[in-house]
Amino acid sequence: MLKKVKNQSATLETLSTKIDALAENLDDLARIAKLNFDSINRRLGEADKHFEKLDFIESRIDHVEAQLDHMNARLGMLERDTATIRDNIVRRDTFDDIVARLEFLEKKMGVKSS
Repeated sequence: MLKKVKNQSATLETLSTKIDALAENLDDLARIAKLNFDSINRRLGEADKHFEKLDFIESRIDHVEAQLDHMNARLGMLERDTATIRDNIVRRDTFDDIVARLEFLEKKMGVKSS
């Protein structure tokens, strides 16, 4: 019976040693996992900063697009105004032709122009 108790005691000590070793291994794994999670959290923080920068850039692009839309509208108005003015102005060569014809008619009629 004493031998059986000694064997059980040795088996318990071996189990205790293995459990302690397993606990140390688990602690090591927990430390490694914590380091990896810390690294991931740090990288996620950096990614958040990049997304904030992208959000800022996107808002600036939206602002520039709005300004371009406004400028495009103003340019369209200028084009319409220019077309209206062009339609209401006599071209120089047409004007010169009319003046020449008027001078010819004045000569034929004997009227002196002022």
